[in-house]
Parts: sequence; structure tokens; C-alpha cells
Amino acid sequence: MDLELLSDPFSFLAEKLREANRKEKIVVKGKALTEEEAAVRIQARGRGMRDRQIVKEKKQEAQKQKAATRIQSVQRGIAARNRTEALRNANIVWLRELFLRLCSDSKVEAPTVSARVVFDYCRRQARVIWGVRRPVRSAAGTRRS
Repeated sequence: MDLELLSDPFSFLAEKLREANRKEKIVVKGKALTEEEAAVRIQARGRGMRDRQIVKEKKQEAQKQKAATRIQSVQRGIAARNRTEALRNANIVWLRELFLRLCSDSKVEAPTVSARVVFDYCRRQARVIWGVRRPVRSAAGTRRS
């Protein structure tokens, strides 16, 4: 008789059943598989599910990045348009002040019709507004052109 059988008959029987089950075929989708083959398939399916989840999370992260980039570019565009509008308005004000100063230098009480016409023309022409090179004050307070 076996020594194992005498020491613990339940563990002996459990081991014999495990051996029998390993040799026995498991039927999955019409295919007969051994326990090891079935375990390999179960593990492969688990790895596949985990990897698909990782890929899904990466795609979601990429979409979030793309949306954030789009929002940032829209905000930069709005800020740039605001800056250019402010620059355009500053140039128009500067031109108006220049024409008024020119009119006042000529000892005329009110701006002449020709000064108004020239100012209106300059204000309506984008080339003139954007081409204005306003004098820049240096650190000493003198004007440079």
C-alpha cells in the first residue's frame, strides 16, 4: 500500500482527482481542450481585456489633449485679435491727435474740411492704419522716429 494513502486518505484522493481532471478534456465552443490549454486561453483573454482597457484609456487621454489644445488655440486667437484691435484703435487715436495738432499749428480755430477728409480717408484705409510708425520715446524722454 502507498504511504500517502495511509497518512491522509483525503489528500490522496484529491490528488488523484486532480490528475484525472488534467487528463480529461474540457469542451469549449465545440473544441475539446485540456485543463492547461483552457487555462492558457483564459489567461490570454484576461490579458486581451486588460490591454484593450489600456488602449481605450490612451485614446481618451489623446482626445482630452486634443480638446485642451483646441481650447488654448481659440483663447490665443481671441487674445491676438484683442491686441490687434487695441493697436488699431491706438493708431487711429494717434492719427486723429496728429491731424488736430497739425490743424492747431496752422493757427486755424477748427480743423479744416481737408484735414477731416484726409483723416477719414486714413481711418478707412487699413494700409494707412497698420503702416503708422508712431514715434517712440527713449529713456531720456526725447522722441525718436
